[in-house]
Amino acid sequence: MVQEERKLRTSAGHFLVGSSQISITLPNVLFEAGSTTVFPEIGAALPEDLYLAAGTGKVKVADGAALILKPRTGARLIFTLSDSGGQTMCTWQPSVKVVAHSPPQVEDGFRMFVCCGGRVMPGVSGPSFHNAGNPIVLEVGGRLARGSSEFRIDGMAAAVLAQTAWQVVLRDPRPAAGLRVVESEGYRVTLAFIELRLELPQPRRGKGILSVRLVGFDLITPPAELFLYNLSRQNVRLVSGKSFHDSPDYDEARLIRLAPQGSGVFTGECKIEFRGEGPIDLDGSLELPRPQHVFLPLVPRRR
Repeated sequence: MVQEERKLRTSAGHFLVGSSQISITLPNVLFEAGSTTVFPEIGAALPEDLYLAAGTGKVKVADGAALILKPRTGARLIFTLSDSGGQTMCTWQPSVKVVAHSPPQVEDGFRMFVCCGGRVMPGVSGPSFHNAGNPIVLEVGGRLARGSSEFRIDGMAAAVLAQTAWQVVLRDPRPAAGLRVVESEGYRVTLAFIELRLELPQPRRGKGILSVRLVGFDLITPPAELFLYNLSRQNVRLVSGKSFHDSPDYDEARLIRLAPQGSGVFTGECKIEFRGEGPIDLDGSLELPRPQHVFLPLVPRRR
């Protein structure tokens, strides 16, 4: 069987094989230009030789395996897991969008973004805050986009989950709130991370209150709000908060006020209504409505 896990910027398919798991992670937007390379994550030892295929690409599932995709608009992207005899075991059609126009271009290194309060911060990559534990999506160019780079986060090796001609998706080896440094090929960038904890009421039926706890760091000061995204609206509905994206063509989103608890900790809640028995994927983005500057260490783009 396959379980899909959706985040704000990525979608993952978890193939469950006996006591083991094979995971594929993709950015939510793919471009026809160039190709996309995905690197399966493998759990415990696999019980047999297995093969993963998508489009015309196919690889044996093993450490270091790389599956090259050439996504096309209008064509379904489907991953198929099969055994050594070619028998299909399970399939996954990811919730990603393929677009035809050219991707954003980054000349070299990491793309720099506007940080908190509208000021361009050298050595800082957006969005303003990343959620600890989520796959990290970064826009890159030059040597960093050629598929042969090693990435480190605070000095620790970070696994590459997917790579295109303009971005890379990384797995954080030790997720935590705070200021973290990503480096590769002589380039480095500082990222700001928060820990977002969303606790669903039990049992999951009828109506209830979703508890929100956000752990940041001392540089984050009130006021603060959370864009809460419902990525599984067929199974749950957000009731409270300012509504965005009411159209069924979009994921549901609500703006939730957060109450400061001191030391960069904020709490909030959202009324919800359960609609089905399927998986529930929720994610959020920290917003600072009043202009603030989180002054991160200024580091050179090249060593």
